[in-house]
Amino acid sequence: MQSSWHPDCFTCQLCGLALTDAFVKNLGRALCKDCNAKERVRGAARFLCNRCHDIIEADQVLRFKGDNYHPYHFNCTGCRAELTAEAREKDDQLYCIRCFDKLGVPVCARCRRPIEERVVHAINKAWHVEHFVDECVQACCKSWCSAHFQCSVCDRQMNQKTKFYEYDLKPVCKPCYEKFPTELRKRLAKIHKLAR
Repeated sequence: MQSSWHPDCFTCQLCGLALTDAFVKNLGRALCKDCNAKERVRGAARFLCNRCHDIIEADQVLRFKGDNYHPYHFNCTGCRAELTAEAREKDDQLYCIRCFDKLGVPVCARCRRPIEERVVHAINKAWHVEHFVDECVQACCKSWCSAHFQCSVCDRQMNQKTKFYEYDLKPVCKPCYEKFPTELRKRLAKIHKLAR
């Protein structure tokens, strides 16, 4: 930028703001501080703080009312402690994890995280919609969710196409079943043959 400018013509090349006090050179362009920060954010996995307009690292973003902030701009509504990126929002108020847990917000039975959106209540538990049974596997006279259909011996994940055997009304994968004593396998085969 080896150029001379009239003071009135020296403006930010993005927003047109007069650059009388200071400017930042960005890819050969003269930009104001705010536009430069926005450009840096667009080029990286970072966010811009809605309060101080500074860059926020991706793992330090606090989302509040749809905007991004540094967590240290806020204190917990319950205990007044400075917040971290783990803070939670309820009824337009921000809480630290400890105070949020005390509010009685339901916790998902699968992932153990607070449920802030829609809740599925079943068998005296609360679930995120996406963690409630998504696909059902019928085996061993029972229904299993696909994520928990596994060998009862080695915990290997299985699906309906996996070769498995029934032992004590529980699924056992073929490799584990083949480790059973021969006499036991013969008796189980006989029982299954009679049950049909």
